[in-house]
Amino acid sequence: MSDDTRHVLVEYQHKHGTDFVLCDSWETAGKAAESIAAEFRGEWAIDEDLTDKQCVDSWGDLTGWTEFINVTHIAYNHERLLLPSNNTLKPLI
Repeated sequence: MSDDTRHVLVEYQHKHGTDFVLCDSWETAGKAAESIAAEFRGEWAIDEDLTDKQCVDSWGDLTGWTEFINVTHIAYNHERLLLPSNNTLKPLI
């Protein structure tokens, strides 16, 4: 559809629910995912030698498969974008 917009969605699944970050590029999404890892890695026994990118790439394994960080390319229509009320959308665009 011509009115669709393509963006990258970062999804952080954790014990309190799911957080979403909508980004305008893979680069911005990567930075958002790394920011999530940097913020929450202290809650887990994660080797300090791992970079935030390495943490993102292994987040499920590092958290005992109880949390997940997913980065997905999406197309959406602004007029049809609906999110559950218990989730957050933080646009970085």
